[in-house]
Amino acid sequence: MDPKYSCLDYFSRQVTVVKAKDRKAPAVEASYTFRGLPVLNVNFHALAAMKPSTLMQEFMYYRECGRHVLGFVVNPATTAFQLRKQTGLADCWAVNRLYYYNGTDRATVMKVQEMLNALPRGHWQHFPGPMRMVDFPKNCYLR
Repeated sequence: MDPKYSCLDYFSRQVTVVKAKDRKAPAVEASYTFRGLPVLNVNFHALAAMKPSTLMQEFMYYRECGRHVLGFVVNPATTAFQLRKQTGLADCWAVNRLYYYNGTDRATVMKVQEMLNALPRGHWQHFPGPMRMVDFPKNCYLR
């Protein structure tokens, strides 16, 4: 994995990228191994089916890193309301990583928003989190 995608989990442990074993898994998914090590499972079959742009793929990695960083993998949602809240926070973590850490401009962030909101229904089975519409300027802190 490209070092710019690296992140630490909720317990400050390095997250590693591994190839997903299940071909029906989401394209990128945050989880822990049997031994408790944080990983991003990457389903290259699902990625190929989605054909995401480099920018969208970067967002997907960061979004799942955000789930690790914010502790949502070890403290998963137990209600639909919590799931929506966690999903929004992970999306914002990813966008803020693109915007503040990578220096992506606002117009490019808006392209990510447009791409997410334009995903065909079938792609949501490969994309992490529930189907949703995003509004980054409204819901995420972007100066």
